[in-house]
Amino acid sequence: MIRSRAVHRCAYGLAPLFVCCVLGLVPTAGAAGELIAVDVSHSRGVYRLTSVTQFSAPPQAVFAVLADYEGFTRISSAIVASGVLDASPADDVVRVYTTVRGCVLFFCRTIERVERLYLSPHEAIRTRVEPALSDLRDGASHWRFTALDDGGTRVDFEMQMTPDFWIPPLIGPALVKRRLLNDGVRAVARIDALAQEHAQVMR
Repeated sequence: MIRSRAVHRCAYGLAPLFVCCVLGLVPTAGAAGELIAVDVSHSRGVYRLTSVTQFSAPPQAVFAVLADYEGFTRISSAIVASGVLDASPADDVVRVYTTVRGCVLFFCRTIERVERLYLSPHEAIRTRVEPALSDLRDGASHWRFTALDDGGTRVDFEMQMTPDFWIPPLIGPALVKRRLLNDGVRAVARIDALAQEHAQVMR
């Protein structure tokens, strides 16, 4: 597999656990955010995740944090490297990478992803995995940002991925959901704190 030098610098080695790809980005309940709904499913090798979360920060600020791949390592210790590979001003396509490491029970892996990033400022973020440069056969995600009457933000998140490595059958949707619920608290609090800082700068 041919990878760019930027990806090689991102601790290339073991191919990791897919759940960690979303661990730092899927919000759950916490002092600065509220989980409204979350669901994880698996069928024929494809994992799907949906969640709805509310943040106290405004949409522009939450969008800025989640669109800043250079700053993803500030959100969660599971994200060991992230950044922008290249951008094409002509078609507004940005290629980004993330390297994520973590464990569920006895199963520890590191996943590398290269994705095409599509931004609709303050409204939506879409990504599409580039399989030839990733540890996934396929994958896509979609964030939708909605302003709330109290000045906060509702984020609807959808993601699907097909790992390009073996995952023990024991690591099923119920266990993944429990891990997300247990480990996402600090991530959502951090996202909201960073968004509040960004909102202060925008004023």
